[in-house]
Amino acid sequence: MPDGMCNYRFGGIQPCILLEVSPKSGAFGSVLLKGDTLVLSAVSILEQQRQPASWSIPPSSLSAVVNGALTQSVAGPVSQIVVTGNSTGGTTVTAEYAPKGLSGSTYIYVLDSSYITEMTMGVSPTTIKAGQATEVVVSLKDARNISVRASPESVYTTNATIATVSRTTSVVLGSPTVSFILQAHAPGTVGVVADFLALRKTLSVTIAP
Repeated sequence: MPDGMCNYRFGGIQPCILLEVSPKSGAFGSVLLKGDTLVLSAVSILEQQRQPASWSIPPSSLSAVVNGALTQSVAGPVSQIVVTGNSTGGTTVTAEYAPKGLSGSTYIYVLDSSYITEMTMGVSPTTIKAGQATEVVVSLKDARNISVRASPESVYTTNATIATVSRTTSVVLGSPTVSFILQAHAPGTVGVVADFLALRKTLSVTIAP
């Protein structure tokens, strides 16, 4: 049955969303770099569903740690799992709510670093005042322009007396990007640099008095 369709006993086929597993950075699933981690989330729109989902992963290139607690989102209760890419390959991860019989799945591709061909970085805003902070977002992509959930080897500034960069601890559901916080210390112009193997991106940020 196509995604987003439910079969009711009376009334035929009706549109609905029973269970959504995210993120999906491509058309069929998500891409994960070997050695890195990805948070998968299962969301059911059924108000009465208040229990964590049951997750299943066949023997594969992934390992998983299940978070048994539910977190809340606009869509409703969220059940999460953290998967780690142990070796290259791919597999299907399935979440199921029993005994309702609701299930959803996503495919995870695990790649090694040689597949990374592009890195993008954004800073917004690019002008802030001393004492303020701004977000730095980095995304790694393969040759098909599909974002890979992976971290750059380093993100830093060219002058630590003007500004410094630190990794955020928040997780953005459905996003393959990695976020950092740039903290402004003193007036001036500073470069923000991201490195991943032979790839490098540099942006300029202005710190006003």
